Amino acid sequence: MPKHYVFFIFSLNGGGSAKIILRLAERASEKSKVTLVTTEEPNGAYQIPAQIRVCVLSRNQFQIFPKNINAYISIFFGLRRFLKYNPADNFISFIHIANIVGTLASIGIAKKIIVCERSDLQKTRIKKAWKVIRPWVYRFADQIILQNVSDRVNLPNYLQSKITVAPNPMKDYKFSMPVERRNRLVSVGRLHPVKRYELLLEIVEPILKSNSNFELWICGEGKEKNKLEILIRKLELEGQVKLTGHLENVEEVVNSSKIFLMTSESEGQPNALIEAALHGLSVICFDTSPCFKELKEEFPQIKTIQDGDIEAFRTTLSELIIKKETFTYSEQIEKLDRWNEKAFYQWDMIIYE
Repeated sequence: MPKHYVFFIFSLNGGGSAKIILRLAERASEKSKVTLVTTEEPNGAYQIPAQIRVCVLSRNQFQIFPKNINAYISIFFGLRRFLKYNPADNFISFIHIANIVGTLASIGIAKKIIVCERSDLQKTRIKKAWKVIRPWVYRFADQIILQNVSDRVNLPNYLQSKITVAPNPMKDYKFSMPVERRNRLVSVGRLHPVKRYELLLEIVEPILKSNSNFELWICGEGKEKNKLEILIRKLELEGQVKLTGHLENVEEVVNSSKIFLMTSESEGQPNALIEAALHGLSVICFDTSPCFKELKEEFPQIKTIQDGDIEAFRTTLSELIIKKETFTYSEQIEKLDRWNEKAFYQWDMIIYE
């Protein structure tokens, strides 16, 4: 009888964690039964393979409690009920509060509990109370998956033996033929304050006005859209800056761009940045999280700028705009193969052992 793997995440409707959980679930579904448990109806942001079952939990069962508490209690009981009638060999949860609620709900039911952190544990925007209880709850997990070796310091000593470091597996781009680069700067991510797109627009304003043949595409959806549209008009960049929203062909857009930009206040291991590096783009980001230092060792074309040094960011960008490309398509494929071989080896050991 095939094993049953249950993957749990609050939302499949965008974000890097949803991408990773779908890649892992699809790989697991080739040999096992897989269920994706979430709290929102999928809106089509990402394609879900037909062989994977999706279960959407109710969030409104206990109206006597305040809204937020009601939601988490509902998820807890809904998830516990699901696992009771659909026993899981491995229960694999992704990110932040979902890890905490999922671990508590699966105690005594799932055979193996795996929690996956996909963000900067120190800087992530969750309330202090969640950060305080997280280590205590993680005592009940069998494994804790981090993205970077440097993240270990953010968890106490009594959890260190449970930790495995596993990078994010990337999409296979082998059939994406190399295309001619356009005079385009690109950034990919949710339109959320943590991405600091207002700062990015401030940085690129004089660069774009000095290079009228260049444009900036910001690819993603989010609550900051209206604010960014107002700022773009204020800076008089309507003709050069495009908020694309969600793109089905975002990989093609990145592959045909010249430079990838990231101004996030924190990241765990940014998929979009790695994908850009694998495509051979030059990359500029602020050194806001330890992950950038580790990624720079793998991808030398990543330029890290001291956080807040806007002039250094602009200077580096100006230099890269006139720089000729040095990465061949075969080098890109070689890097992708090496990265995914390492990533999937680690994840296969985690999920299937």
